[in-house]
Amino acid sequence: MVAVLDWDRMRVSTYADEVVKAGQALFGSEVGVLDLNRIAVFVAAYRSVVAVERAALSDALSRLLWKRLTDVWPAEFRYLRAEPSERIAGLFPPGELALEWWISHREEVRRAFSGV
Repeated sequence: MVAVLDWDRMRVSTYADEVVKAGQALFGSEVGVLDLNRIAVFVAAYRSVVAVERAALSDALSRLLWKRLTDVWPAEFRYLRAEPSERIAGLFPPGELALEWWISHREEVRRAFSGV
């Protein structure tokens, strides 16, 4: 097997991308804090079954952070899909908190995801 079919976005993705995305989704709190201990255990368990290189995880983590920093989907939902602004406005603070926390703990996050 070479990759995982991502039913969420209907695309072929690498295992590293899926592990990083799943770790953030499963172990992120409502205020943006990642449970790094649980992420480290999750990644180690995953890597015990599927060979995923540390370099690939580090690269996937960097790309996900860059994607989160440059995401424009709230604006797309508001202006292109005509979602009510009240629904979209509630999505900004959690995203901003997550980015702020992630950037201020970037090295710890990298270690948790790469097992170093």
